[in-house]
Amino acid sequence: MKPQPRSGDHIQQRGNVWHYWRIIPPDCKRTYGKSVESRSLDTMNRTEAKRLAKAIDLEVDRRIREIREASDPAAIADKIAERVRIKAANYGDGPFRADPRINAYRHIRREVEYAPLTDEGRAKATELAWQKMDENLTKASVAKRLGQEIATLLDGFAPEQMERCRAGILSLIHYQKEGKPPPQLPQRFLRSRQQLRRRRR
Repeated sequence: MKPQPRSGDHIQQRGNVWHYWRIIPPDCKRTYGKSVESRSLDTMNRTEAKRLAKAIDLEVDRRIREIREASDPAAIADKIAERVRIKAANYGDGPFRADPRINAYRHIRREVEYAPLTDEGRAKATELAWQKMDENLTKASVAKRLGQEIATLLDGFAPEQMERCRAGILSLIHYQKEGKPPPQLPQRFLRSRQQLRRRRR
């Protein structure tokens, strides 16, 4: 029977020398290349062995996480959606010019095709990536429209008035992100809006 690691860590003693010994999860064994990660820590001191084992734990945890993410439709979908979002932002006048959603969907399908997934996993990753991308495109569209509306409202303002408005707008956004009710607008901001209305009459 193989010696087992001490409870609460991944070290075991063989003779006088401590070793790192950890079972690899069944779903990761094939890609990891072994069922147990075992190596000598080259020390007879248990405290030192535990310190060295923690560093190896981080390495093993990272590899296990990467293996699982590589075959996880949700994780793959997030990465693909982010890459496609960056492409859409960087090449707004290029391949995404005609219809962002159509071109984004084509890029998603192309990337999912080469992902290490089953047919079912690819279908799930495509669906999730598209949902994420559609959400990103909708946010970008709303933000662009909001920016245009604000720019129209600020037309005719002096730079110092714009700066005061900027502080108020950012304050409102922060309150919304934190789920709080919007604060009362400063009187100077309200006066600026009244001045703008009078100018347009």
